Amino acid sequence: TSRNMTREHILEYINRNYTSDRMVVAAAGDVDHKELTALVEKHFAGLPQPKRSKIILPTEKPFFCGSELLHRNDDMGPTAHVAVGFEGVPWKSPDAVTFMLMQAIVGSYRKHDEGIVPGKVSANAELCENVCNKMTVGCADMFSAFNTCYSDTGLFGFYAQCDEIAFEHLRMEIMFGITSLSYAVTDEEVERAKAQLKTQLLGHLDSTTAVAEDIGRQMLAYGRRMPLAEFLKRLEVIDAEEVKRVAWKYLHDAVRPKFGALGSRKEELRKGETERLEGESGEKKKRDWLTRQMRDS
Repeated sequence: TSRNMTREHILEYINRNYTSDRMVVAAAGDVDHKELTALVEKHFAGLPQPKRSKIILPTEKPFFCGSELLHRNDDMGPTAHVAVGFEGVPWKSPDAVTFMLMQAIVGSYRKHDEGIVPGKVSANAELCENVCNKMTVGCADMFSAFNTCYSDTGLFGFYAQCDEIAFEHLRMEIMFGITSLSYAVTDEEVERAKAQLKTQLLGHLDSTTAVAEDIGRQMLAYGRRMPLAEFLKRLEVIDAEEVKRVAWKYLHDAVRPKFGALGSRKEELRKGETERLEGESGEKKKRDWLTRQMRDS
């Protein structure tokens, strides 16, 4: 924990990660290349070289370990927090762009906030309708899908907040939305998600600072700058069948996702703890039931 961190821990982290081979200096706009190179040599020449680093970084792929973490806190009020994560894919995976698209399909929602794209025409319109308008008591405050890529693995899932009374309903509806990616996603939903992903991508490149950040991130992830035209071409060839293939491969039969919940909901925490002790994740049980429902529909 942060309380137990010492100066030695921080120095060890810096020595392990702040080496020249793990850094990129990127610039965008009206930049003099010679001047930039001189400044980099002046200020960064003393960075540790890989061969001089005393700490050897792990080379094996991390093992994704499904788990449940349930924390009851009665001082937090009636709001419950929940997150579910599945193993995703690394940056260089052929399915990485499809995962980005699946994140857009599941999408996000925030109460009283329409966002750039109105909810009725967004890619996740049906999910928002199910989450927000089928609750007789309680309401969802927000939910957001996430997709994080690393060099050798990834993390895909969602985070949500809701009234504790709506906890089980919200979790089930979003899990149903993720499960449906393997069975029932439509071409219309895929095209809407593509439009939203393009809008988001182009909106983030509206300044030289954002462009420089994008260059640096892509150099670290891919070892090159991916032209926008290339990304858009890779995005355009994805259809509903491709989304189903990728979701089926990675999500529909995942051994055990990561599940975390925080709040004061006594019944849910007790239920989750009982399922954990029985040796089978509650989320796995629910996904199996959802899968059967999708197959029968």
